[in-house]
Amino acid sequence: MSTATVNGIAMADIATINGQTIAAGAGSYDPVAGTGTYTETVPTGGLLKIGGLSKGNTPNSNDSVGSFDYGAATVVNISSDEDGRYQIVAESKSDFVKITYGRYAAFGITTSGQLWELSNTSTYIHGSATSTWQQVTGVGHSDTTWEDVSSSYDGALAINRGEMFHIGQNSYGQSGNGSTSSQYNSFAQVGTDNDWVAVHRSRNWSVAIKTINKVAYVAGRNYLYQTGLNTNSGNTTSWTAINSDNFTNANVEHVSLNADGGILILSNGECYGWGAEDSNERFGLNNSADLTKPTAIGTVGGTLQTNWMKGALSGTSCILINTNKELFFTGEGGRYHRGDGVNTDEKNGNFIQIGTDTDHEEVSFGGGLNSSSQFACVVQKGNKLYYSGQNRYGNIIDNGQENVTTRTLIKSEDLASGNVWTVSHVAGSYLKPYVAAIYPDTSNQSQSQGNLLLNLYTGAAAAYSVRKLDKDFAGSCMRIRRDSDDSETDIGFDSSGDLDTSAIATHCGSANGYVVTWYDQSGNTTNATQSTNGSQPQIYDGSAVVTENGKPAIDFDGTNDLPISTQFLTNPATDPKKHLVCVLSPTQRYSPSYAIRQPYDFSQTSSGTAYVGMTIREAAGGVRTFVVTDNPGGAKEESSADTTQLQNLVSHSMDLTSGARFPNAYLNGSLMTGTAVGYNSGSGNQISNAYSFVRDYTGSMQELIVWNADQSSNLSSIETDINNYFSIY
Repeated sequence: MSTATVNGIAMADIATINGQTIAAGAGSYDPVAGTGTYTETVPTGGLLKIGGLSKGNTPNSNDSVGSFDYGAATVVNISSDEDGRYQIVAESKSDFVKITYGRYAAFGITTSGQLWELSNTSTYIHGSATSTWQQVTGVGHSDTTWEDVSSSYDGALAINRGEMFHIGQNSYGQSGNGSTSSQYNSFAQVGTDNDWVAVHRSRNWSVAIKTINKVAYVAGRNYLYQTGLNTNSGNTTSWTAINSDNFTNANVEHVSLNADGGILILSNGECYGWGAEDSNERFGLNNSADLTKPTAIGTVGGTLQTNWMKGALSGTSCILINTNKELFFTGEGGRYHRGDGVNTDEKNGNFIQIGTDTDHEEVSFGGGLNSSSQFACVVQKGNKLYYSGQNRYGNIIDNGQENVTTRTLIKSEDLASGNVWTVSHVAGSYLKPYVAAIYPDTSNQSQSQGNLLLNLYTGAAAAYSVRKLDKDFAGSCMRIRRDSDDSETDIGFDSSGDLDTSAIATHCGSANGYVVTWYDQSGNTTNATQSTNGSQPQIYDGSAVVTENGKPAIDFDGTNDLPISTQFLTNPATDPKKHLVCVLSPTQRYSPSYAIRQPYDFSQTSSGTAYVGMTIREAAGGVRTFVVTDNPGGAKEESSADTTQLQNLVSHSMDLTSGARFPNAYLNGSLMTGTAVGYNSGSGNQISNAYSFVRDYTGSMQELIVWNADQSSNLSSIETDINNYFSIY
């Protein structure tokens, strides 16, 4: 039997060459000449880097094979990924909820609030140079309270429990520490403020968001008006509130930067842009003059729109996504990055809609933080990533094309739960864009998911969700009924741990779908079941699964509910501390009705029997939430706050130790105040319940978890996990 050889080496006789795995009996394939028969398979799970290659060009001295500038040199596995286009950056760190890449270093934050780093030089990271991910320790309040991080060309900013830290180049004062001295080899704190909530670092300047009012601050080089301070002179070395002549600097929800400008989007949907402008007219204002300070952008059909949600700015164009998840483009389109097969410019003072799809979630330009011009556009549609634009110096789409003219799937699989990804580029003779994203290992779903919420914060009394909460939970998510013939079936989770919406659509077809049972994932089988057809909440409307903010949602219409099979609140005399979290979206404001109610009778006062009601209600002014801890018809402690936001995350933390009444409630991450008011008990243990038997809750619900234990120390991490999945605030 003959043995294949490569450069005279018998493939079957060796296991590795210089760390590269060699497939025994590789057939006639010659990896040097690129001839012979070869079938390529690629990595499927973990944190993957895709692209970063020079298609048709020899990598220069700045590029490793695959052009990965830090960490271990790319290993081309001849038995699998022959061209190195896919690289497994980390298999064991798939629990990242945030990743960010610069030229010299990468950083990630895990579900438990740890900060990890990767670089082949110690200059731009806190620890020693490393080819594998290592944890940053000994910085800030604790090693598990990291909240945000942003890395660009040659430095990074990070937040630890509201305090800001920086590392790397600072020659223009882009760290905001009041100097232009760089900080290498370790993180250093920036000032003493402890109310920072987000950071965005470009190459020579930065934006940070501060306080619960979400005010935007800037620091760094003013040369091209990129700081938005109405000046192009000198540097701004201390954090300064961005110019607010044209808008109210508050409630900043989204920021996108490139080397010489930026955009921000407010919670009310207004979008503002600033920075260098030229004949490309990237801000869509039909004007080539620089924007010296934030100026309203986002005109469509001659009318300024105020329903923007996400966006991305390059050196030549801008893309915005509205709340209908439609995508709009303006500026120079010569490299097809607009994604509709057209390479013409849009310079008439308007953003134009690209296609008719309504599932756009995020958008980013390759190298957007490091370069003034980018022609690589990545869009998240649903849970998948798509690419369009210049392909020669990135090879994100391995089709041999100079440009990818229409939006094309980067990888057929869905992203892992949480949809964690970023775009950056390798610097060399050309900027070579790549995508770093976390994908599940579909060959072993339980392993790929790693520890989920209930694995990290154990002991839940009851847990219901439209996502998988426990990696070891083997049951279904819900049981549904179609109204055409009342046929029922159990619906599980897909490979990403999400509700299997395809299975729902297959079962229901053109019929409506209703929830018979929402299964408890805590292991206590405290299922919520409604056997009466007319009282079941809806999950499918005859054509699509009901959603809220892009995720499946169970819809309650004010007349239906899901009774809970058993009491999940234990006796406070035995377990005095309780914790509840819920994601709900009330659509009508009745005064009030209960989204979740479960009282518990126990003797606690001399006046008689008392109740504990873990209750969320909708009220005339918005969402209110309260915990009942006293006699029916008497007083209660109520933690309440009105909100007009549709989707909300509500948390209760209650301590009834020794008869004390200390219910705390949090709405979208903020503590609410308490008042004592009258109380009418209602009845029953159920999801959706009437106040004084008037009307059940109206709106949708996506997740509900209850612990009969104190979770106050885990509150921030629990809420972060939920918010990262549902993108509530």
